[in-house]
Amino acid sequence: MAQQSEQQPAKSEPEEQPAAAAPASPAQAAPPATQPPPGVSLSPGQAKITASVVSVETKRASHICTLKIDKVHGYGASTKPLAVGNEVHVSVKNVQIERAQAKGPALLKAGSSVDVTIRFHELPAMISSPPPPWSVAEIH
Repeated sequence: MAQQSEQQPAKSEPEEQPAAAAPASPAQAAPPATQPPPGVSLSPGQAKITASVVSVETKRASHICTLKIDKVHGYGASTKPLAVGNEVHVSVKNVQIERAQAKGPALLKAGSSVDVTIRFHELPAMISSPPPPWSVAEIH
């Protein structure tokens, strides 16, 4: 009988360990790479990126900047995907650059690194020379 009582605790230990280990696994799972990190809330059609300024074309009170994407921090719902290393043309207004004070002027200097939230918008097909489909929503 002494042997049976010693065997019972040995049988119950392995049963408890997998049960205890199972709940810890989902809690440790990392969110998928396509999901923005916690705390980053983006509207539909927006993406937050870090990019290098390749070129800038100025037209009156706005600019068309060519940005080379260095990192994509997150997407809003229904946003077109962006790939690291690709270039994207964005429109930005002087007002946005002035509002961003210290970091805004970096968008107008080739070679600068900028953190921006950009917004995609569909353009009407009837415009003869349409602006870029992306625009700067916020300069960080």
